[in-house]
Amino acid sequence: MARGKTRADSPSKLIAADIRQHIVSGELAPGDRVPSTRAISEKWGVAHATATKVLAILREEGLVEAVPGAWTLVAGGSTQEAVWRIRERIVEAATDIADVSGLDAASMRAIAARLDGAVMSLYHYVKSREELVLLMADAAFGEMIPADGLEGWRPRLDASARSLWSGYRRHPWLVQVNLGRQLRLPNVVGHMAWTFSALVSWGMDSPAALRQYVLLHSFVHGAAANLLGKEGLSACLRGDPSFGEESEKQAEAHSPLVPFISNLRDLDLRSEVDDPFEVGLRQLLDGCGKLLEDPA
Repeated sequence: MARGKTRADSPSKLIAADIRQHIVSGELAPGDRVPSTRAISEKWGVAHATATKVLAILREEGLVEAVPGAWTLVAGGSTQEAVWRIRERIVEAATDIADVSGLDAASMRAIAARLDGAVMSLYHYVKSREELVLLMADAAFGEMIPADGLEGWRPRLDASARSLWSGYRRHPWLVQVNLGRQLRLPNVVGHMAWTFSALVSWGMDSPAALRQYVLLHSFVHGAAANLLGKEGLSACLRGDPSFGEESEKQAEAHSPLVPFISNLRDLDLRSEVDDPFEVGLRQLLDGCGKLLEDPA
């Protein structure tokens, strides 16, 4: 007669063995988050109580540990490392949401849902949503520091501006972060230092080099806000069918403007945004060149 299931075959122990294998193999490293009780319940189709028992088994074995905020991580990392890992995950989740749906969509509730956690647990790692937005912006600017190896002020400034532009295109919500706040972020300071050194090495004094960087960053920020932002021209043309019609009515008193407004309504500015950026950058670099040639 077949014997019934033993305790070793219980769902909680089988699931614990599966997660244990991921830890032992190194697939889950110290400090990595392990599945939550809800994730375990959904993935393996077991009750919440069984999922809770799975984590209890792994804790008893010393393989996982709980940290403030109801997160369970692979044991072995320091508490500070665990906090930083979780904060990085929160920032990544928020950025993914904002890139697709805009900054307003990256609410604490939406982030918690994506991370399978409680809203209040997020506040163990970020003090406020304002702090979270700045962490998101700093992480985004960390992607924008150009690689070394360029010689000469113009190629360096050109790369600096293009790296910013590329970053704003990947993360259009950045235009909603105040430029003054941006300039205080660690990775923006790193980007600034990378650009600053090119100008100083070519004879520009430090105050003038700083002004030039702020001008460069302001140009890219302004171009992105006007061309890429949710209130920008491309968004108006894309999302408001009445834009051209209303503008044509207002332009009737100035008849030469009517054809211009009509053409503007038909323009897909999303595919054209690089053109005004290129023109503006070229003029900005030409002006910087004249300043370097004749500082007076």
